[in-house]
Amino acid sequence: MKKLGIIIAFLVLIALPIATADDIIFTVDQKEYYFLTGEQAIIPLMMNNTYEKDIDGTMRYTATQRINQGGSSYSSTNSQSQSFSVPKGNKTVYITFGQSDQPLQLDVSLEFSYTDDDTQQVITLDDITIYFVSNQSQQQNQCNRISQYDQ
Repeated sequence: MKKLGIIIAFLVLIALPIATADDIIFTVDQKEYYFLTGEQAIIPLMMNNTYEKDIDGTMRYTATQRINQGGSSYSSTNSQSQSFSVPKGNKTVYITFGQSDQPLQLDVSLEFSYTDDDTQQVITLDDITIYFVSNQSQQQNQCNRISQYDQ
């Protein structure tokens, strides 16, 4: 009789629906990156995808360029979008933001949008600042990890 009760309890447990939450988490090591003028600005983007499959969507980045020269300053904004796939598991990709021959500041935000069960999901990673500096002593790269995930 005791075995029958255990078997019935086991069957009830496996018959219950189990919900698992799947997430995508984007992380960068720093909030500010410093590169010498003439160098390529390459930033590692760490991705953690807990879905059981690759997730396809659109990656959009917006960069606002700020230049201060001789008491004058100006800014311009550029946005670009492209198809992007986040593989399941942990992966690091390297995103290139070009180079500059003069000192300047780029304020960057990344946005990945995809559809999950007919629901639009958006992951936004804001406030990454890239500095192009003319002197190596101006480089101040410090780890200050930033993460963002879908909700």
